[in-house]
Amino acid sequence: SFFFFFFLMIRRPPRSTLSSSSAASDVYKRQYMLRAHQEGERQVTEDFYDARREATVRREEERWERMETEESKNAEIDANCAESRSRKNAGSAPFDLLTLQYHDTPAGENLASLDQGARERQFARSSQMYDNANRSGFNPVTGESNAYHSSNRCQ
Repeated sequence: SFFFFFFLMIRRPPRSTLSSSSAASDVYKRQYMLRAHQEGERQVTEDFYDARREATVRREEERWERMETEESKNAEIDANCAESRSRKNAGSAPFDLLTLQYHDTPAGENLASLDQGARERQFARSSQMYDNANRSGFNPVTGESNAYHSSNRCQ
């Protein structure tokens, strides 16, 4: 009976692992598979960031090209207009700043009538303010009649 007990102690390994080192090889296989999976994920992440970086660089290059194109276009316009600006001493308003005269155009006549209307409104406001400040019809310091007062104005 002693031999029988000893015989039961020595038994063969299960069928899935035929050698004694198969458990270690399974660990190595799992580590290799895990490392390969992690490397794949890392490559996907690097590809994503590379694509994003390249898109940003391309977008910035396009923006700089647009700015340079616009700047060269503005420089060309300035070069074309430089002669006309120095030759005519004219602003955009139909009024000559050197002679202080309105242009002989419909726009000049329109500006002259608008300016005259503004002068009339300014004079009316000035008279109204003077009347409100000095209700008497004369100057209290000199005693002279107030020419701007409504009672002394010609109607």
